[in-house]
Amino acid sequence: MSKVMTSGGPPQVPQRGPRRGRGGGLRLFVAYAALSLAVVAASGVVLVDGARGDARANAVREGRTQATVIQQMVLAPALRGVVLDDLPTGHLTGTQLDQLRRANELALAHATVVRLRVRDSRGAVLYADDGQLRSPVDMADPQFVRAVHGATSAQIVADGAAPGGHVVRVVGPVFALSTNRSGGVFEADLPYAAVQHAIEVQVRHTVTRLAACLALLWTALAGISFSTTRRLRRLLAQNAYEARHDQLTGLPNRPAMHDALRDLLHSPGGAAPNGRPHLGQRATRVLVDRRRPARPHGQAAIGGAVGLLDLNGFKAVNDELGHAAGDRLLQVTADRLRDVLRPTDVVARLGGDEFGLLLADVGDRHAAAAVGDRVAAALTAVVDLGGGRLVRVGASLGITLLQDLPGHPRDPSGLVDLLLHRADESMYEAKRAHHERAAAAAAGRTAAPAPAVVVWRQPHGEPAARAEPHHAPEPARVAASRR
Repeated sequence: MSKVMTSGGPPQVPQRGPRRGRGGGLRLFVAYAALSLAVVAASGVVLVDGARGDARANAVREGRTQATVIQQMVLAPALRGVVLDDLPTGHLTGTQLDQLRRANELALAHATVVRLRVRDSRGAVLYADDGQLRSPVDMADPQFVRAVHGATSAQIVADGAAPGGHVVRVVGPVFALSTNRSGGVFEADLPYAAVQHAIEVQVRHTVTRLAACLALLWTALAGISFSTTRRLRRLLAQNAYEARHDQLTGLPNRPAMHDALRDLLHSPGGAAPNGRPHLGQRATRVLVDRRRPARPHGQAAIGGAVGLLDLNGFKAVNDELGHAAGDRLLQVTADRLRDVLRPTDVVARLGGDEFGLLLADVGDRHAAAAVGDRVAAALTAVVDLGGGRLVRVGASLGITLLQDLPGHPRDPSGLVDLLLHRADESMYEAKRAHHERAAAAAAGRTAAPAPAVVVWRQPHGEPAARAEPHHAPEPARVAASRR
C-alpha cells in the first residue's frame, strides 16, 4: 500500500504499483553494454577477418611477382635456353645442376626462397634444393596443370618444416631463354612468416583500437544510462506524488485517502478482536510514517474513526478577497490541521474547502468528539492573509467510528463509501445547525449553541455524543478586517 503524507511530517511519495529500484541504471547500462559489445565484437571479427584476407591476397600477389623474378634471375640464366621436356637423357647435366644450385643458394641467402624444385611436364623432379625427388604437388593438382599450360599460380599452404608453419607455394612454367618456349614446371616455396607476423601485429592493433573505442563507448553509455534512469526515477516519483497529492496544500488527495481506507479495510491485519476494522497498527503501516511509537506486543488496537471537515465562510473569502486569499486560507488550514492532529492521524484535502481525517486509536464517540474539538478550536483562530487582511473562519466536522461498521467486511469499496457517507451526513448536520444559528442571529433571535462537531450515531443505538465547546463563528459570512 502506498504511504500517504503524515499529519505531522513532510509528504511521503506514494508508491502505487512496482517500484523502480536504484538498479535500473545498472540494468540499462548492462543491456546497452551487452548490445554494444556484440556490435563491436562483430565489427572486430569482420575487420580482423578482412585484414587477414587482405594480407593473404597480398602475399599471393607478391608470390606471383616473386615467381617472375625466380624465372628471370635464377632459372633462365642457369638453364641457358634448355627446354626441360627435350632433355636427351631426361636429366640435367652436372653443370646445369651446379648453376641452379648456386643461383638458388643466393636466393636462400637473401631469404627470398624457402625451397625450389624443377620438374618436367611429365612430373619428374629434375632438381630439388633439399634433395627430395618427390614433390608435394601432384601432377593432377590444378596448380601443376595450369603451370604446364603456361600459367603461374600461388597459394598459401601449411608446411610444418617452414618458419611459421606456412609457405606461399608458387607453381609456374619454365621458359627457355632463347625461344621463350615453355618446357617444364618450377615449384618455389616462398616465406610466409613475415606476412603472418604482420597479420598478427595488425590484428593486435585492431583489437586494441576496438577495445579502446568500446571502453569509451561504455563510459558514455554508463553516463547516459545512469543519468537517464535518475531523471526517469525523479519524474516517476514526481508524477506519482502529484497524482496522489494536492498541489496547493501538499496533503494527500481524495484518491489517496480512498485507497488508504480500502487497503486498510481489506487487510486481515485491519480487524479488531471483535471482527470489526480499526485504525490501529495496520493504519500506522499503511497511512502514516514510522515515527509512531510501537505498540507493546500483544496489546489490542483500540480502533479508529473517519472524519470530513468543511470550512464555514470559505466562499465569502474567495468572493470578497479573491482566489489568492482563498488559496492562502486553505494552506493555513492544512498547516493547522497538521499541527493539531497526532502523528498517528492523517489529513487529506478532498477538494475545495473539504478535508478528510483518519483518526487512529479512537475507541468511542467521546474520544472522537475530543479530537474534533481540538480541530475546530484550531480552525477558529484568526488567519493573516497578508496585506493587513485578517479573517476568522470556523469548520463543520462530521465523524464516524469504524467500530460501527458491520463485522467481517467483505467489500472494502462498499465500506469506504459507507464510512464517507456517514461522515458526510454528520458534517452536514453540523453545518445545518451552524446555518440555522447564523440565520437566527441575523433575525435577532436567540438560538441554541450550534455544535461544530457531530459524531455519527447508530439509528437504534445510543444517542450520538455531540461536542460543543467550540461553535462556528458568527456571523456565518466571514468578514475581513484590515489593520
